[in-house]
Amino acid sequence: MHVDDVCDVGGDRAAIAAPPRKLETHVWHAKRFEMRRHEAHGYALAWGRRGKGRGWRSTMRFASERCVAHDASYHSTLVLRGTETDIMKTLRDVAEGGDAKAVGSVAARRGDVAADVTLARRDGRRKGNARVIAPAMALWEPTDATDTDTDAAAAALLRRELTLWVHPGAAEEARDALATAASDRGVDVEATRVRGGCRV
Repeated sequence: MHVDDVCDVGGDRAAIAAPPRKLETHVWHAKRFEMRRHEAHGYALAWGRRGKGRGWRSTMRFASERCVAHDASYHSTLVLRGTETDIMKTLRDVAEGGDAKAVGSVAARRGDVAADVTLARRDGRRKGNARVIAPAMALWEPTDATDTDTDAAAAALLRRELTLWVHPGAAEEARDALATAASDRGVDVEATRVRGGCRV
């Protein structure tokens, strides 16, 4: 008799024994930090602890004297394709509160800044019936359009891309909510999940 036959190890043994998934920046981090498997989603992430992991002193020196980059490659990338007007209509149905206004700001629409959005699944049209899916960061594909009224009207009809970065655990639900909102509105917006994107 094996100990696993008596004790519930929780989860699939094959999934537990599987090697951790690696980010695109794994080699860089592995040279500088101790890498450990993160149980929530299976990625090998840098584990820098004070006085323990490799690279702690250099990281603290760079943080105080230079700059620090956070590797957020584990986030899933969703891309919305359609006209700017249709994408904004879709996002208004899925974004919580006034978050869609931040994505629709002039600087955000030009692609100069990213906007934070909280995605929610609505049960019906009433605002009170929303269940939060996940926070996301939204960034428009950069454009050179000016802010005059005639250019803004023409730019609203051009096909654009809005990229959303969402936690991998909520990516499929977020994509489904966006696709459902687009079909409910009757707009031509394609919501796809892109693999292999890197965000730092």
